[in-house]
Amino acid sequence: MLTLRLLAFAAAASAATLKPAPSANLKPVLALRGGLGGVDAGSAATWAARIYLANGIYTSTAPGPACEGYGMTGASALTTMLMQSSGFSALSCGILSLCVMAGVDLNVAFGWAQLVWAYQNLNDLLNNNAEKYGMPVSGVYLLGAISAAGTYCGFTNTAMPLAMKLLAGWTGLNGVIMALAPDMAREMWGVKAMDKTETMMLRGFGYTLCGEAILGYSLATGVDTATAVGRSLIPLALNCVDGLFVGKAFADFPPGPAYAWLAVTAGLIGTTLF
Repeated sequence: MLTLRLLAFAAAASAATLKPAPSANLKPVLALRGGLGGVDAGSAATWAARIYLANGIYTSTAPGPACEGYGMTGASALTTMLMQSSGFSALSCGILSLCVMAGVDLNVAFGWAQLVWAYQNLNDLLNNNAEKYGMPVSGVYLLGAISAAGTYCGFTNTAMPLAMKLLAGWTGLNGVIMALAPDMAREMWGVKAMDKTETMMLRGFGYTLCGEAILGYSLATGVDTATAVGRSLIPLALNCVDGLFVGKAFADFPPGPAYAWLAVTAGLIGTTLF
């Protein structure tokens, strides 16, 4: 996992090589509003991106302890993988957001963000992880090809921003299906069966992918960075609301973490979008 930490560091270093002047994408939002309660929208978005990055690094490199932290002791291989995948999604969002805020070209920032997924897919392929998760290896090849194409398009400015929009559409489609129709998603990806905890994690991963898709599409269509980050947090808040009050999938686990995430995401949404 040292490679993953170096990847995140390299992306941050790429951002640091440019003068950290205020991003042009942030100017319109900062000129029009100051955020809920007068909190600066740009500062709130920066903290949100840092939370994305920190949470992504932790859950992608230590998914087992992360599962235990949410009360999922003795988590299955599939549950652990879904926790790790949610971490990769958060890490990708954090890298994309922070790079753009630091003035890195959007195409290059997108390339760095996609490199996270390329790493995960390569790791799954080399370690034959699909078999551990009860998935056909063809899915790993498909995801690897998509992430490799996204990385190439970003770093070479090929078919951009179309590639960014298309990938956001693909990510969002999978996210919606996972969040709202987990059994359909399971069948699509060739997983034979899931228990209640695995289904809950698949839905959570789906909500996370929806947030990543919203972030990417918003930036690709010229939305200012603070608004894009704020929008991306909405599915994460919805996941907490769903798990706590609607579907109540979190009922068998300690509710504290979910309430904490709901408070954090709601606060950041308010300070970036209002």
